[in-house]
Amino acid sequence: MYLRQVLDILPLIIRRVQTDPTGHSASMSDSRVNTLQWCRRIITAQTNDINQSHRTKQATIVKKQRPVNLELNTISFPPSAISSILHRVTGVALFFALILVIGAWAISLTSAEGFASVQNAMNGWFGKVVAIGTLSALSYHILGGLRHMVMDMGHWEELQSGNTSAKVIIVLWIVLTVVAGVAVW
Repeated sequence: MYLRQVLDILPLIIRRVQTDPTGHSASMSDSRVNTLQWCRRIITAQTNDINQSHRTKQATIVKKQRPVNLELNTISFPPSAISSILHRVTGVALFFALILVIGAWAISLTSAEGFASVQNAMNGWFGKVVAIGTLSALSYHILGGLRHMVMDMGHWEELQSGNTSAKVIIVLWIVLTVVAGVAVW
């Protein structure tokens, strides 16, 4: 980009060196300082003009790409997008659930009283909710991971089959969550 700018103004610089402001022929030593200052001003002005036009183009592009509707509750995501978001959310949930599981495991291994306290906590309503939530996150993450593996093999990549597979995974997840809730409670 800058090379093109220099090549564009090179004829002006050569003419400036060959002639003085009155148009007469001048030696290089007579007008060297003035010519260098003139060249510096021209290059700076050209660069500023190009930078300004580049910024204007970028602003126009950014303005065109901005969303028109910023009310997030009115946006409807396709099932494949919901499936992808849920896969990420359940991965994060599993990370935090793993912290609770490791903590409970560590406490239960300290002594018989520690084991009894973890067992009492897991038999309470909070422990059951945590267990159901962990099993739910695990089941969806496994189903979503299997779906992604099948898609990596080249299947379910079309719009219709991708949305159908996402719907099936979500329905299976709900069924498995209900089954886990019944089994744990």
